[in-house]
Amino acid sequence: MKHILKIVWRIGKKNGISLILFEILYRTAVMMAGGWMLNRVVAFLLRQQKFSYLTAENYGEFICRPITVLFSVLFLVLLAFLLLVEISAVFRAVQCSVTGRKIGALLLAKEGIVSSLQFIRRHPVFWPGYVLGTLPFLGLHFIIWEIMNVKLLEFTVVRIVQTFPVKWMLIVFCVLLLAGSAVISFSLPYCIAEGKRIRTGLKIAAVRIRRRPGAYVAGVLALQGVTLALTAAVYLLSALVGVAGIMLFIKPSARISGVLIYGLQAQRFVAVFCGSAGILLGLMSVGIAYYPGRGRRNLKLPGAFFRRRLTVRLLTLLAVAAELGVIGYQTFYIGRIHNTVLDSFSVTAHRGGANMAPENTMSAMEYAAETMVDYAEIDVQETKDDVLVLLHDTSLKRTTGYQADIWDMTYQEVAQLDAGVRFANRFVGERIPTLDEVIEYSRGRMGLNIEVKDNGHNRNIVSKVVQCLEEHDFVDQCVLTSMNYSFLQQAKELNPDIRTGYIMTMTYGSVRDIDAADFFSVKYTYVTAAFVQEAHSCGKEVHAWTVNYPGDIQRMITYGVDGIITDDPALAHEVYLGEGNAQSSFGSLLRYVIK
Repeated sequence: MKHILKIVWRIGKKNGISLILFEILYRTAVMMAGGWMLNRVVAFLLRQQKFSYLTAENYGEFICRPITVLFSVLFLVLLAFLLLVEISAVFRAVQCSVTGRKIGALLLAKEGIVSSLQFIRRHPVFWPGYVLGTLPFLGLHFIIWEIMNVKLLEFTVVRIVQTFPVKWMLIVFCVLLLAGSAVISFSLPYCIAEGKRIRTGLKIAAVRIRRRPGAYVAGVLALQGVTLALTAAVYLLSALVGVAGIMLFIKPSARISGVLIYGLQAQRFVAVFCGSAGILLGLMSVGIAYYPGRGRRNLKLPGAFFRRRLTVRLLTLLAVAAELGVIGYQTFYIGRIHNTVLDSFSVTAHRGGANMAPENTMSAMEYAAETMVDYAEIDVQETKDDVLVLLHDTSLKRTTGYQADIWDMTYQEVAQLDAGVRFANRFVGERIPTLDEVIEYSRGRMGLNIEVKDNGHNRNIVSKVVQCLEEHDFVDQCVLTSMNYSFLQQAKELNPDIRTGYIMTMTYGSVRDIDAADFFSVKYTYVTAAFVQEAHSCGKEVHAWTVNYPGDIQRMITYGVDGIITDDPALAHEVYLGEGNAQSSFGSLLRYVIK
C-alpha cells in the first residue's frame, strides 16, 4: 500500500493538475449532455410506443419493446465509449508520470480519443462489453450512488433483484461479477497500451492477480477507501459552506427550503466528484501495477495548442462556474419562490397512522381522528364471500400471523383473527374492520383515502366500493385511489362525482392525458418541483407518500405539493404550521443537508 501511495503522490506532483482539470472538464460535459440526452430519449420512446406515462403497470412492457431494447443497447455503447476515453486518458497520464514527462489536460483528452478509436478498430465487436465489464470493480460506489439517485435505474434494479428467487444466488452472482471485473480491469493496460487481443490480456491479468493478489486487488480496494473518505470530506465541506451562505443571504423564513434544495444539488455535485475520484484512483492503481515494469516507452506529445495552460484553465473555470451557478440559482432563487404557505394542504394518515397503531384497524382510525388529519388512508380488498375489508397485503401473515390469502377466507373466518397482537400487547384482540364500519366511524371526523387493491381476484371490487360509498352517502367525504388505472376509469364511469387519485411510483412522461385521475399520489422520492408544476398546469393535485422525516416533509411543501401521506400526522402538522422554521440554527440546517 505504501508503494502505491508513493507512486500516486509522484503522479500527482507531475500530472495531478492535468488529471484534475481533465476530469472536471470531461465529467461536466458528459453529465450535462448525458442528462439532457437521457431525458429526451425516454420521452421519445414513450411517444413512439403510445405511452403517456411510465408506471409500474406498463414498465415491463415498455422496457421489453424492441425499440426500447435498441436504444438501451445504443446508450450502453455510448457509455462504453465515454468510459474508454477516460480510461485511455488516465493511462496516458500515468505513463507520462512514471517516465518523468508532463502532459496537458486537453492533450489527455485528445490522446484518450485517439487511443480509444485504435482500440475499437482492433476489437470492433466485443469492445463495449469488455469496457463496461470494468465498472463493477473500478466504480462500484459510483454505481450504487447512481442507482440510489436515478430513480429509473433504482426501479430497474429492484425488478432485477426480484427475479432472483433465492437471495444467496444473487450474492454468488455479485461475487463472481466483481471477480471477473477485477480481471478485466487489470487487463486494460495490456489491451489498450500494448494492443494485445482481449483474450490474451485477460489471461495475463488473471495469472498476475493469482500470483500477487495483495499487490493488485488490495491496492485498488485501499484507494477506493481513500475515495470514500475524500467524498465524505468534500460533502461535509460543501454542506458547511452552503449552510453558511444560506445563513448569510436568505431570510430566516426561507432558510429551510433553501437548504433542502441546496442539499440535493450538493449531493449531485458529490456524485460527480465520487465517480471521478473513484474511477481515477482505481485506474491509477491499475496503471501503477503495469507501467513501472512494462510501460517505459518514448512518448510523442503533438500539438502545442493543447499545452496552453491559459486555455485549459479558462475552460475549467467556465465549467466550475456553470456548475456553481446552477447550484446557486436553484438554492437562492427557487428556494425563495417556493417558500410560501400553501392555500390548500392536506395531511393523510397512512393506513390510519401505522407507526402508532396496528395498520388498517379501528384503533388506527381513532388515532388518525385524534390527530385531526384531513384523511385516513386505508387499503380495501374483499373476502371469499365478497365482504369489503381493510387489508394491505394479499396475505394475512404479516398483520395477523395466519398464513392465508384474503380471497380464500370468508369474513367470519377473518373476523376471528387478531390484527393487533403483532403490533403491541395493548392491541391484543384488534379485529380487521369492514369498509362499512370505517365509513360510519369516519363520518364527521375525517375523510377517507380509499386505495382499492388489485390482487388479481377482485375484478368487480370497484363497483362494490362505489356502491358502498353511495349507500352510506359518503362520496363527498372520500377519495378513491389505485395503482390500477383501469380501476379509476371504472369508478368515473360509475359515478363521475367520485374524486380519484392515481398512485404512481415513477414520474417519467406527461400526465396531461391521464383524464381519469383528479390527482396524483406519488412516492415522495420521485416528486420534483417540475412534476408538481406540470400537474398543477393540468389542474391536477399532487400528494406525496409516505413522508415521515421532517426534512422530507418540508421539501414536499417547498415543491408545492397539495398534501402528504405520512405515518406521523402530528409531525406533519408541526412542520406545515411553520414550527420547524423556528429551528433554523446553523446546526439544524446542517443536519437537513447531511441527513
